[in-house]
Amino acid sequence: MKEINRKFGVLISTMNKSENEIKRMRERENLLNVNILVINQVGYNSSYIIDHKCTVYNTDELGLSKSRNYGLKNSDFQISLIGDDDLIYIDNLEKIVCDTFELNPEYDIICFNTDKKKTFLKNHKTKINKLKLTSISSVQIAYKTKKIKDLGILFDERFGTGSMMFNSGEENIFINDCLEKGISILYVPIRILTIPDSESSWFVGFDENYFYSKGALVYKLYKQYSDIFFFLFIMLKTSNRKNKNITYSKAMYLMKKGKKDLMKEEEINK
Repeated sequence: MKEINRKFGVLISTMNKSENEIKRMRERENLLNVNILVINQVGYNSSYIIDHKCTVYNTDELGLSKSRNYGLKNSDFQISLIGDDDLIYIDNLEKIVCDTFELNPEYDIICFNTDKKKTFLKNHKTKINKLKLTSISSVQIAYKTKKIKDLGILFDERFGTGSMMFNSGEENIFINDCLEKGISILYVPIRILTIPDSESSWFVGFDENYFYSKGALVYKLYKQYSDIFFFLFIMLKTSNRKNKNITYSKAMYLMKKGKKDLMKEEEINK
């Protein structure tokens, strides 16, 4: 296990970045004075230090969950904040995050807010449970690194962008696994970052793969109640989905197929 010897840092997942691109990214994200580990998926393994606050790990692995796990395993921060390569962080990030943990010592994970997160949690400090965890995205999550490592919790590499099976939901499963291991999780309505207005390189709309992956995710989280949540989920997405070619019946079929394929995979790997 990597020795924990620094107070706070950000774990940034990215792909195919040169050293100069990482330097520009760091400045753009307002992280010049913050400890960061950059996990750069480039097709080969190496590492280098830009300065005492920035270490880069080049890896030959693919997939967002693999990147998150690589960062978790190599983090030497007491508190790790999950990050991405297209964000702008607030000034005094370290102080705000660390102060929040100090004010809430009973929590091992604290989820913060972003400028784009429209959720019923937004204006309310609240404890996260299984019904609320789907409102959380990965870049909101900060955790006590030693606690997560000691419990052996990792991101499920079957889920997440670039995985071989399901292209979303890894952060929700991570939060769920933490809850099942007895970790207390708090949401606070403190904004720590801005998401610039740009077309996401990950989310391509409510297409077939979206509903297929969500079906597997909902089953993973809610098991025997999953079909009820399928109905509620599709109703929620019907009014604003981008791909109007996905009918209710098609969406339900895709979600059930995702569930079936995950059940089959879990049976094989028992």
